[in-house]
Amino acid sequence: MSFQVFSGIYNSFAETKAGSDAVFESEQWLQKTKGHVQKAYEQGAVSEEYSLAFLAATSKRDNKVVILDFGGGLGDRFPMVAATLPDNIKIEFHVVDNAAACKVGKECHGGDKRIFFHDSIPKSLERVDIIHLGSVLRYIDDWQGLLSQLATFKAPHILFSDSLIGDVPTFISVENYYDAKIPFRCLNINELVSFIDDKLGYDLVYKSRFIQYIQGKKGFYNMDNMPKKYRLDSTMNLLFSIK
Repeated sequence: MSFQVFSGIYNSFAETKAGSDAVFESEQWLQKTKGHVQKAYEQGAVSEEYSLAFLAATSKRDNKVVILDFGGGLGDRFPMVAATLPDNIKIEFHVVDNAAACKVGKECHGGDKRIFFHDSIPKSLERVDIIHLGSVLRYIDDWQGLLSQLATFKAPHILFSDSLIGDVPTFISVENYYDAKIPFRCLNINELVSFIDDKLGYDLVYKSRFIQYIQGKKGFYNMDNMPKKYRLDSTMNLLFSIK
């Protein structure tokens, strides 16, 4: 049987006859926590989750949030975002992807009227609070043109999740997907930030390394076959807010 951390049900702290002060002053706790601090400095800013759900909760206006998820596939981010919001906040979730993804995506959500699918960027939206691009910017050849088009919505926030962005020179390579090959671009972070700042009028307000699970293990794809200056050990999450 595994070790059980919690024990007992009580009516008050006093009734437990337990004390926490000694624990949080003990050498065991102090040394263990010291190790956590050292590890935190070594890792830097790291996230294992997309930030979309939390951002949605903090971006509501008039108890409503409108999200445009470009390259959102089958709308797999919608269930979590919708589940985290309280009932009094309405969500309008627009997925933009290819026609095949839109067709299957519509079948996945049980007719939920809060999620919409588009095979091109919808021009009729009067309001967008968050533009989200998750794991997709790498596959866009004219990325400047796409971001310029999305920026016309004047959304308060543009969020990139799990993006191939880093402190490396911008380069183009090929991703092997089973028997297919997909061209992709890895962007230098300064190149992207400068474009979004100077051309689109958004400030970078948050950045973190994104660590995902690959074949059941936490980490990133092996890039030892690439020249050293092009190697990454993670993707990134970046949040930009309009000036």
